[in-house]
Amino acid sequence: MALRLDSKNIFMQATSVVDETDVIVFSTTVSSSGEPEPIYRSIINQEAYTSKQSEVREDLAKFQNEAYGLQDSLIAEVRASVDKDKEE
Repeated sequence: MALRLDSKNIFMQATSVVDETDVIVFSTTVSSSGEPEPIYRSIINQEAYTSKQSEVREDLAKFQNEAYGLQDSLIAEVRASVDKDKEE
């Protein structure tokens, strides 16, 4: 008998902070399915968002990279579990 990990999902959330001001929250669910998940945005401070868009976009790019890296790790973990199950 073995337990095989078939899928894994992780909720991810981060806040873009510019000049010590919370500007926007990014969130997504990262899945081992490999399907791209939408990144949701919730503006906390409209004035800061409007005046600091380039910094916020840099943070969005960092968030996307973190999400893709996490997804790659999840996919590898699930594949390893499936491969191990096949060997047993």
